[in-house]
Amino acid sequence: MSKLSKTERKEEHIQSIERELANLKKKNAELQQQKIVRLNDEQLQSFLDDLTQRIEWSTNRIVDEAPRSIAVEPQENQKSDGVSYFIKWSIAILFFTVAIAIAYSLYSIWGEFWDTGWANRVALFIVAIAGFDCAALGIEILKEKDRNYIISLFSALVALVALIVALLK
Repeated sequence: MSKLSKTERKEEHIQSIERELANLKKKNAELQQQKIVRLNDEQLQSFLDDLTQRIEWSTNRIVDEAPRSIAVEPQENQKSDGVSYFIKWSIAILFFTVAIAIAYSLYSIWGEFWDTGWANRVALFIVAIAGFDCAALGIEILKEKDRNYIISLFSALVALVALIVALLK
């Protein structure tokens, strides 16, 4: 009976080894599907630099091979556009006129408001600053060369006037 038990033990041992072998094969198959790569800082930096360089080369190649059918040329003579030139001068004259009107009204009422208290003095300074701002805006608009900016400024000014008219009615 001891011989039989020895053979049984050996068979059990063989079966356990076969189970371990099957488990190892299963783990090996899982490891082949999942690969873990460990990099130190130098290797990681080298990899990222190489990747960045490849992306730049690829981007440069795409940009260089793109057709050059669309060409952007700067406008040389902005004064030839009569509408934007007229609008530029109109807006500048409007701001200068407002600045002159503010200056004249301040000159005529300064004495009355100055003697009535601090609140009116502060109001006089705020209106004076608004007058200087209008004059500065007129100068800046005359210096402006971009016609799209001038047209958008005119559009914003018309929208502001329309808003004021709508609020008054």
